[in-house]
Amino acid sequence: MAGLFYTLIGGACAATSAGVVSRHSLGTTVLSCSCVGKLCGLFCVFKMFKIIESPAPCEVWSVIRFLSAKNLSAAHIHRQICEVYGATAMCQGKVRKWVRDFKAVRVNVHDDSRSGRPSVITDDMVASVEAKILENRRFTISTLSDEFPEVSRSVLYKIVSEELNFKKLC
Repeated sequence: MAGLFYTLIGGACAATSAGVVSRHSLGTTVLSCSCVGKLCGLFCVFKMFKIIESPAPCEVWSVIRFLSAKNLSAAHIHRQICEVYGATAMCQGKVRKWVRDFKAVRVNVHDDSRSGRPSVITDDMVASVEAKILENRRFTISTLSDEFPEVSRSVLYKIVSEELNFKKLC
């Protein structure tokens, strides 16, 4: 029973790993323990924090960054994340990866931007379709697909309607 995420309600001791734990109503946990060789009352009562169900990824990464800056081990950080965010918040391997990244060079807790899937539509393609349309204003997607056999009809429709903003098609 880790004492870092429990608040002391009664007694004068901090939570220890040894002791008898029993759960009671109102979200309290009773832990009988002894501190520094002397008995500190019969029971210490701790109130458990609420588990956060669906945290944002950057929130968990911020916790990892903070705790790794305090030189805590990845296993200890993972245990604390599981106590607060639940067992499925992040696997221990990912916590180790993020701890390594933060100790190496990473300072940003937000996702890096990714290029994503490359677009099929290029500026040259849009310019050539627009030139064909301006040659003959009475066009259809079928006539354009005859002119551009390498481009699918759906891509041509997207170029005409979304890129060139033509609303009325023949």
